[in-house]
Amino acid sequence: MNKNQKDVVRYRMVSGFAQFIIILTGVLVIILSIVFFAFKNGQIKITPSGKQVTVSPTLFTTQSPDGDMESWKTYDAINDGFIESEKYGNFTFKYPREFELDHASGPADFSGGSNVDLVGNGIDLTISTVNFNGSTRDQANTFIQGILNKEPGYINCDLLPSCDLNTFTIQETTLPNNLSVTVVSGPYFDNKVFDIYFIQPNKNTGLSFWFSYKDRDKWKQTRDQILSTFKFLE
Repeated sequence: MNKNQKDVVRYRMVSGFAQFIIILTGVLVIILSIVFFAFKNGQIKITPSGKQVTVSPTLFTTQSPDGDMESWKTYDAINDGFIESEKYGNFTFKYPREFELDHASGPADFSGGSNVDLVGNGIDLTISTVNFNGSTRDQANTFIQGILNKEPGYINCDLLPSCDLNTFTIQETTLPNNLSVTVVSGPYFDNKVFDIYFIQPNKNTGLSFWFSYKDRDKWKQTRDQILSTFKFLE
């Protein structure tokens, strides 16, 4: 190998090593930047023992993981002004503290028409008094017929994507507190869907829990958790 060839080889070695150093420096800068911003944002914390602990970032949600509802508020029908007397059947349930509470029409005497609204970010819940004529199943059938017959006070059939006997479903279920309820499900306005739970504490009076949302699957856990806390007080 002559001198010129040696110089070429030496140049290539130096050039390759320089490129390697540049790439390595860039990688180290990126890693240090990630560590710095993670530490700054609290995703990496240093424990008193000096060990590094990685903490996954959390997103805001009203859905409590693993059924932990300690931070939820408790709604009491009498104390919060929904009914005026225990003779009408006082009840309580829990709901996420992020929900906004609004009494739409004042105290109820189970004569119908009174309700309270709870509004979350993507979910609405309306609790209403209902005059029952028969069972919860009968009430569910009456509700659907009221829509199909376009009776005043019911969902406007003309504004739904479809409106016939096949549009709505009825199912029987039991809440975790052993209350038997009837559920009506179907389409709603603004690309939403609804689930109405008819609950009957005695022969002539009852409640409806009306949930509406665009994404039922997303809010199923929250809905079920709210219902699991519902109970009538003796």
